[in-house]
Amino acid sequence: MMTISGIVRVFFSFINPALVFSASYCKPLEELNHGKVHCSNTYPSIGSSCDFECNKGFELIPAENNEITCSKNGDWTKEKPCCRGCSTNFEKDVVIVIDSSLSMDTDKYSIMKNSVANVVGSMKNTEVQFSLVRFASQVHEKDSIFFSSYIKNSSEMQGAIRKLDGPDGRTFLGAALTYTKEVILTEENGNRKNIDDMVWVLTDGASSDIVEKPAKALRDDGVEIFALGIRQIGKTRLSTEQLVFITGKAKNVIEIKEITQLKNALRKTITRKKCDYTCQKREPPVCPPLPELPNGEVTCSSEKAIKGTHCVFTCNRGFTLLPAWKNRTECDATAGGEVEWTEKLPCCGTEYCTTDTEKDIIIVMDSSGSIKENQYEIMKTFIANTIQSFEGNKVQFALIRFGSRVFAEDTIYFGNKTSLLQTIAGLNETGGRTFLGAALDYAITNVLYHKSNRPSVKDMIWVITDGAASDEVKVPAETLRQEGAEILALGIKQPRKSQISVDELIEITGKKENVIEVDGMSNLDDQLRTKIIRKICELSCEEE
Repeated sequence: MMTISGIVRVFFSFINPALVFSASYCKPLEELNHGKVHCSNTYPSIGSSCDFECNKGFELIPAENNEITCSKNGDWTKEKPCCRGCSTNFEKDVVIVIDSSLSMDTDKYSIMKNSVANVVGSMKNTEVQFSLVRFASQVHEKDSIFFSSYIKNSSEMQGAIRKLDGPDGRTFLGAALTYTKEVILTEENGNRKNIDDMVWVLTDGASSDIVEKPAKALRDDGVEIFALGIRQIGKTRLSTEQLVFITGKAKNVIEIKEITQLKNALRKTITRKKCDYTCQKREPPVCPPLPELPNGEVTCSSEKAIKGTHCVFTCNRGFTLLPAWKNRTECDATAGGEVEWTEKLPCCGTEYCTTDTEKDIIIVMDSSGSIKENQYEIMKTFIANTIQSFEGNKVQFALIRFGSRVFAEDTIYFGNKTSLLQTIAGLNETGGRTFLGAALDYAITNVLYHKSNRPSVKDMIWVITDGAASDEVKVPAETLRQEGAEILALGIKQPRKSQISVDELIEITGKKENVIEVDGMSNLDDQLRTKIIRKICELSCEEE
């Protein structure tokens, strides 16, 4: 039975709820941005307590306010804390809507497909899953890739993306967005509940149909849309205004002036961090402490590494900087307002690298008809001697050989070094033309992501050839570099033979300094081997 005082409390609670809380309750706590509040009671009565937990990537400010109690006077014992930091949750379902209309150059369309495939592959160990819609004058439903099409098999999905048909037709983006909402983003096709949905629109021109209505329908469903507009000189003008209508946010429109920028732009839409530093005045950003330099010393202009601080690297006697030019670094601002060092730590080592050097090296070996049998033996011996110069298994080697085709049956994957050397010694067939482009493409699809390739170790491609390529090398070489592989090329000049193209080798490596020329097979000697090893060591130091 309710007492008179209880009836009075209920009556006054309707008139002024604050009177009730002031007597026996504390003021209810609001939600904690970027975190959770756990309270002992549903209502904050005297004696009840609440504790606070921040989401991953955020810290509680101040940390000592992690628990507060409602005191007898109706006040909380401490102020409510806040969460400061950046979100690191990359769990998403991403739909890639790819423009394959005729306004797209064939070469750029190929690079675009490779960039998309590479991003998909790079996210294979995350909670991001992908689907794809290809469109031109219509949605090419036969090419659709659903979330459920390649579960946990990103390699097959990458292959399917690279094999997409096109370009053809006009730019019916509106139809593609409608198809995305009605077909792709459904549970029966693998779309996950309670996971953020994201749509990437990749296009190079204004849409030929209405896009605003289907785009709004997607946004109303909570889908975040990013538009990556690719500008092409002399082609249909890209409509930035239309892309803003599609995304609903100007900041979600990313203009790509160079097609090679596409991969990084795509990755940033997923991996971008949502940060909040409003709960406390932010200290000036500081670069992370530089680690110690083994066999050397780091000397900095200031103890606190704020913007403008510079550090100089020197090596102890008997050691040398690898590479020699990397003798200093500076704490500098990034585009996002953070700070970072302009250069990573070099190495202090010898011509045989440091003991910590790790590398997975794919040797791409020319076995074309321009190489005679005795010259081929010299080349094999040189490769074997170079491999043997690296003790232990921290530096691993694989080998692909090619002529008019890739000799897939002779592919040697990363593994036992003794077995590798025995296999190289047994190689004896040469002949045909110089299809280097096919070999580089084979490295991407069959060796780079082979189970024997260590995911935590940097990759290098070592091309050995004596002539100009008979096929196109630019696209597969760019793809390898975009995947993070460093390319080193050894060009062997053969008298009275089709000469190597230094410009082509620079196009393959992306750097003139990564091309080494030698006159004739007879000069594949110990001096050259030392030069190759030193170059590998320098490039390894640049990546550590």
